[in-house]
Amino acid sequence: MKFPKISMVILTALLLSACGLFSDDDKVDVRYTDTSASIKVDACKETSDPKLQSQLDDLNNNLAQQMGELVVAILEGSLGDFDNTSLKASLKEYDDILAKHPGQCEAQFSKSMLALVSMVNDNDIKDFFDLISDLDDDDEYYYDDDDFLTYAKILNGGLEQSPDNLVKLARQVQKAEAEPQVGEMQDVLAEKVLLSLDTAIAYMQNIMKFDDFAFEFEFDDHRHQIDKGEIGPALAALKLIKAIVIVIVSVDVDISQDGSMAWMDTINNIMDEDFSNLSSGQKQALDHAVSLTDKKSLFTTIKKSWRGQYSGIPDLLFSGLDDFQEGLRYGIEESKMDFSVQKYDIYKVGNGPDYDVSPAKLQEIIDETDRLRKYLDGKVNINYQAGPKSIAINIPKFFQITDGFQDFLPYHKVLPYEDWFKELDEGYYQEPFIFTDAKGKATFGDNIGKELEELIEAKGLVGLKGKIVFPDPTFGGVFPDFNNDNIFTYLEEIAEIETKLICEEEDDWGYCYSYKLPKNPSDLDVLSYYFNW
Repeated sequence: MKFPKISMVILTALLLSACGLFSDDDKVDVRYTDTSASIKVDACKETSDPKLQSQLDDLNNNLAQQMGELVVAILEGSLGDFDNTSLKASLKEYDDILAKHPGQCEAQFSKSMLALVSMVNDNDIKDFFDLISDLDDDDEYYYDDDDFLTYAKILNGGLEQSPDNLVKLARQVQKAEAEPQVGEMQDVLAEKVLLSLDTAIAYMQNIMKFDDFAFEFEFDDHRHQIDKGEIGPALAALKLIKAIVIVIVSVDVDISQDGSMAWMDTINNIMDEDFSNLSSGQKQALDHAVSLTDKKSLFTTIKKSWRGQYSGIPDLLFSGLDDFQEGLRYGIEESKMDFSVQKYDIYKVGNGPDYDVSPAKLQEIIDETDRLRKYLDGKVNINYQAGPKSIAINIPKFFQITDGFQDFLPYHKVLPYEDWFKELDEGYYQEPFIFTDAKGKATFGDNIGKELEELIEAKGLVGLKGKIVFPDPTFGGVFPDFNNDNIFTYLEEIAEIETKLICEEEDDWGYCYSYKLPKNPSDLDVLSYYFNW
């Protein structure tokens, strides 16, 4: 969904929240705990004091101007030179108002916005993005510049790109997990980003309870108004961002050996011929690498202090869907009233050239997002191959996997180091491991590489049945119908699935960068459209 006239205020807050530019200047020296539910916010009350309302009008107009300048700095690439002194001064004034009038809704809204942008020059957050952006030019993981998400791309992206950008960001952090600083940056994101997100969410949730709320301001010689129609989708975006950040910070990615990453350099410098006569240091480095796949390893587990929030992500996303749909329904209801009700709205709902979006389109979006709910609610069957076949998936089960993914690796046995990479027949080399069955009996001969190629060429993935065996082929219940007899049949069929999204815009090389949903979209179409899956 695109809102062509979305205000600088909402847009800036969402763009910056996606980057983690949140919170106050001071270092937070306490570990993050979920505070959004415990933040006490007074119920909204209308202002009857004309002097206070006049003060708020001036503050709101000033805030809009300041944030407009911030957007310009982002677009011009001069973010590092932006002086946020005036934003901090505005925050103090709003705080002073809330101290005297804790139920003042406009001040609450402004505080939620400022909570998201006051860290615009935070060096720790910038260091985090510098860390993952360093992989851009030379790293083997990235072959397509369009797929690589940089700091600038997040800041300059549109609101409708947020889900896809956040998923890309999560993937990049995973790619960068070999860097020792990532663990430290997880703490920075937790302590600064999530604490401020909780503040903004708490205030916005409170405002959503008040149907008559309207935040009015002057910007670029025009009067604008933000109400529940805009706040609902904005609040949903913040909850999505929070869910993604929780995933990023909760996974244990520490692969250091006694606090050092030197073991990786040691392994990278081992030549094939060295495996027959390894030094003690080389053996220790290999032992550590192999230990990461052990069931006792903490690598990829969810940190114990985060498991409650990690498993609560489906509920958080459910709540975000509620907010999103409530905001759209508010816009539909406004469309039934006199046009004057929407005169200053950021986007206007109605039929005809004077409106930005029709009520029917908003209802269509509500219906589409309604279909996402079932994926967060338990087991669901997804039809494919035009209907006759389906695959069961249970997404909430994924968030109950907290002990790492080592338990789901296929049965295998690591060979002695001296056998690694020995030259075999026909130009093949011995793999470091062999696949086995549940009893530890090898399922391939010595030349695994050759056998795999021949099996897949002759039979496809289904030829791997009985050759690669999983201790839990359902992967913790995420795919409840999988078993060791049918898993490769499913995987081969799924690989052939194509969505029916309609391309709206292509670049000069024929790459489609803008899609729309077809009529009567399938569940897979909807998932692909909203999350680029």
